[in-house]
Amino acid sequence: MRYIRFMHFAFIVCLLMVDTVIAGVVNSLNIGNITFVSNLAFLGLILLIQTDTSKESVIKASLLSMWMDLNHINSFPIFFVSYVLTVLLMRIWQRQIGGNIVEFAIIAIVALFIKESLTFILITNLNNIHMTYLDFIGQRMFWVIIINALFVYPLLEFYKKIHSIILNKTQDLRTY
Repeated sequence: MRYIRFMHFAFIVCLLMVDTVIAGVVNSLNIGNITFVSNLAFLGLILLIQTDTSKESVIKASLLSMWMDLNHINSFPIFFVSYVLTVLLMRIWQRQIGGNIVEFAIIAIVALFIKESLTFILITNLNNIHMTYLDFIGQRMFWVIIINALFVYPLLEFYKKIHSIILNKTQDLRTY
């Protein structure tokens, strides 16, 4: 069980590093009013829901959101609330989360929409940012959902590799 948790942790950490690289590339492009935020670690967390219990999912969402809150100035409850609530809502569709690219793409779009909507509600109420929901959709949410949806296939392939490594290690009885 420790090995599985370690591999899930390594999976999320690798996705966080990819998120950082993507953020660096996108920020260097200076696109203007368009805001894109890579959410591969969040989508990886959504992908792990299928094998986790409710308690494990909430703990993983809490830890990831705390990390995100530590890395962004004046954002404390925003990531925490949006990640945890989204994970709790996505647990309803736990059976539909799988290795099929179409199913997971739809689940990823729904999860990102919920997370971004919660983020909008929180930043307008807690950080006194004055922006209409339509502006938020046009400047951020649309781009976040579309571009992150393009990364669904590589994310699923990476998850399948991690899952294969876990199965090979746990089924190899000589290591116990």
